Amino acid sequence: LVSLWIVVARIPLEALWIFGGANYGDAFTLAEGTQVGYLYGAREALPACLLLFTATRPRKRWTLMTVLPFLVVGLLFAGTGGRTRVLLLVISAPVFYYLERAERPKLWSIALVIFLIFYVVVGGIGFYRGTDLGASRAIGTDQYGVTDAWDTFVEGSQLAVSTSLVVRYVPDPIDYFRGASFLNLVTQPIPRFLWPDKPGTLVVGDAFAGLWPRGTAMPFWVVFYLNFGPFGILAGMLLLGLFSRWLYNLYRRAPEDIPAQVAVALYFPWMVHIYGRGGLNPGYLIYSVIYVFVPVLAMSWLMRRRAQKRQEIVADHGVRALGSR
Repeated sequence: LVSLWIVVARIPLEALWIFGGANYGDAFTLAEGTQVGYLYGAREALPACLLLFTATRPRKRWTLMTVLPFLVVGLLFAGTGGRTRVLLLVISAPVFYYLERAERPKLWSIALVIFLIFYVVVGGIGFYRGTDLGASRAIGTDQYGVTDAWDTFVEGSQLAVSTSLVVRYVPDPIDYFRGASFLNLVTQPIPRFLWPDKPGTLVVGDAFAGLWPRGTAMPFWVVFYLNFGPFGILAGMLLLGLFSRWLYNLYRRAPEDIPAQVAVALYFPWMVHIYGRGGLNPGYLIYSVIYVFVPVLAMSWLMRRRAQKRQEIVADHGVRALGSR
């Protein structure tokens, strides 16, 4: 699907590697057709697919060949400026490693992952990728250090700024959306060739474009407040709690279950994502659940079906053996 996205969208290969100086917006500027968005979103499913392939390998050993696919896909994600996708790999792979081995991570491994997130993923990728203003940086030309990593981290994670501004300006002078942004869940999946007059996607950040700095993050609870006020936050957090509890119980019932391990491993980076960018559009929030977790749930269903089929075959052979005596 990712390869199909590159071909259908007519994306030049140099645009896939923004560290070389290609602008971050090139891929979107050159993309054509309403189908591009669906294929583009398929990238979200790659971490889940990689973990499932890894989890079902014959020998439960972590070798260079086990890690190599994660490095290759992580390089692709980094080259397209997708920090969220890199986070899905950087966090989920170590978490799954320890879940599979039924071990607790050491303090140094936790510190290493935190350093990679801060310095490489959030800071490094954010610093070198091109911006909406057309600026771009390249490795070897623009120097990058800890100060740059911190500045980039702060610029891309101003959760308090967006939250406080929304509370300040809503419901006066900006009225509650009263569920309008949730209509994206219904309208956004419909291609424009089926609905030429489809209204444009309502992005929450557009209403506050002149109030906060470019790149300000918007956590997922903001969209619930903006639509329904304080009670919306209560309802949104309740839904998140129910989903989290369901995943937790799924794992606790069978800690050795492969889909359950993968789902829990993906849950932590997914939470980081929605806390940072989940409030811009409720549609993105739901689609992230679909792309990230549906492959795992599909694998879980297939594994249960296969086990059930095996039991039916064994039972059928047993009945036939008794009948032949």
